[in-house]
Amino acid sequence: TQVTQEIRQPLEMNLRELKAHISQLEQLQNPIAPLLVRWHLKLAIPFASVIFACLGVVAGTRGLQQVSLNLGVSLLTIFIYYLALTIGTALGDSGTLPAWLGAWMPNFLGITMGLGLMVYHNS
Repeated sequence: TQVTQEIRQPLEMNLRELKAHISQLEQLQNPIAPLLVRWHLKLAIPFASVIFACLGVVAGTRGLQQVSLNLGVSLLTIFIYYLALTIGTALGDSGTLPAWLGAWMPNFLGITMGLGLMVYHNS
């Protein structure tokens, strides 16, 4: 029997495999910016759930009388996050922004929005 070697695409790799793949490409002088962005996204996107949970706590403290406002703010926040994710990924892929900043920019924006909402609700 013949064993075939599985070839995985970079998006299918885990963090360790992707880092090794990036190191190999870097030694061959190949462009690695998009892969570095993907590596950081594998950490940044799961962290976004923490940010959304914190925003949900802030929205939940407002009370049931403002449910429609909470829903609107939540939808706007999610839209802004994914818009920032798209823009940050594109800027990181092109090399305009460092890879880490392109991937983490939406989370920084989400934290800023959450802190702003907390300050606004507590005033």
